[in-house]
Amino acid sequence: MVVLWNVSIRRAVAVDLPNVAGGKYKTLLGFGVCGETCDPKIVKITYIDHCYQMESIPESIPWQVEVFTLSTRAWRQPHSSNLPRKSIRFDRKQVVLDGFLYWIATDWIATDGGFRGINLIISFETTFEQFREINLPNALAHYQPYRELFISKLRESLVVLQRNEYHNNGFFVWMMEDGIPKSFTKIFTICTPGETLISVPGFRKSGEPIIEILTYLWHPYEDNS
Repeated sequence: MVVLWNVSIRRAVAVDLPNVAGGKYKTLLGFGVCGETCDPKIVKITYIDHCYQMESIPESIPWQVEVFTLSTRAWRQPHSSNLPRKSIRFDRKQVVLDGFLYWIATDWIATDGGFRGINLIISFETTFEQFREINLPNALAHYQPYRELFISKLRESLVVLQRNEYHNNGFFVWMMEDGIPKSFTKIFTICTPGETLISVPGFRKSGEPIIEILTYLWHPYEDNS
């Protein structure tokens, strides 16, 4: 069950989730508001959990995408049929910006030696309900386990945060320009000298990053002799 809660009018609506996946599948939820009708929508995406399980899923089984619209109180198939490829895995954090939902994703491509991951961004437009792939520049596109990517919003722009693989206390911040694929520019680096930077959950309206650091408590030795 999902609860849509509008704090300003003190009203909440409970929504039952149909066909919640398990086993080889995962379920991703996104939430946004249609720019034309101001109607809240939930998008539910069911995808294969691990890339090595792709071969066990028949090609005849399509992606399962369902959209809930608050005005109708019903789940249905999206208007558009351009669903993401089965080889794509999603990160669960979303960013909502100008009527679009964005996720960081990885496209796992089968090779002779196994699988190769390509990072990209998947967007979902809330009015016409269309998915779109946004390619990342080469510095971000190649999947590496120690160069994690995270998505966020800085003021009114979409940004990608890239963990510095050579220095655990830093994130590179890349900003997308005008929604053009591969038009990402590295604008600054977030670092915390002397502290272990765990994550950057978001940014304040001023542009100041909100950071999570690991602090070690030092207890002085007490000599009782």
